[in-house]
Amino acid sequence: MILVNTTYHIHTSLVPTFEQWMHSQLIPAANRSGIVTEPQLMKILADVAPECSSYAMHVKAMNMDHAEKWEDMSAVIRAELSHTCGDKALWFTTYMEII
Repeated sequence: MILVNTTYHIHTSLVPTFEQWMHSQLIPAANRSGIVTEPQLMKILADVAPECSSYAMHVKAMNMDHAEKWEDMSAVIRAELSHTCGDKALWFTTYMEII
């Protein structure tokens, strides 16, 4: 089982937009995908930078093939976030094996 973690750093002025987008776009897409399960959005409590809020979204995939397919699918969906937020929204994805 693979845990796909995408960490987001969002300018505080865009937090309501980001949270609404996650709950209306990315999380429903994960639920509909058929290749990942258990999407969870978490707020990271550590301060990373001034005027920045950080979040992590986890999904579970059966194998790396499914994890990489989800990453490709979610990249298309995140293009909307990039268009809306520009350089005030940054993210990176990490794959982790559940042992």
